[in-house]
Amino acid sequence: MEHPVSGRSFRDIDVWQVAMTLADRVYDLTERFPRHELYGLTSQLRRSAGSIPSNIAEGTRQRTSKGKAYYYAAANASEAELETHLELSRRRKYVSEQDIRDAEELATRVSKMLFKLIKSLGNDSGRE
Repeated sequence: MEHPVSGRSFRDIDVWQVAMTLADRVYDLTERFPRHELYGLTSQLRRSAGSIPSNIAEGTRQRTSKGKAYYYAAANASEAELETHLELSRRRKYVSEQDIRDAEELATRVSKMLFKLIKSLGNDSGRE
């Protein structure tokens, strides 16, 4: 069975597209944060959000299922980091509850998509 993203540009992969939408949303969200958070929570949110699609893109360029799974798992770890930073943003009341929920919904969607992608690689693990 061929991997679902083999031979395609990372730009064509649904999870990368959703992850980019999430990163855009996080950038929009953090534009409203207090200025004193620019090098703190704002920076951490943006880095973790940007790491998700970046790791997905890197994973698509790997030649083995093991290599792909490594980068997809790293993307999923960045998603968990992002959710933690979103929770802190909620507790600090830097943006509205609805804005946080919207970002969390996208993050959860990305995480589920990554889980399915990683799981699909497990079926190919013996054929590298």
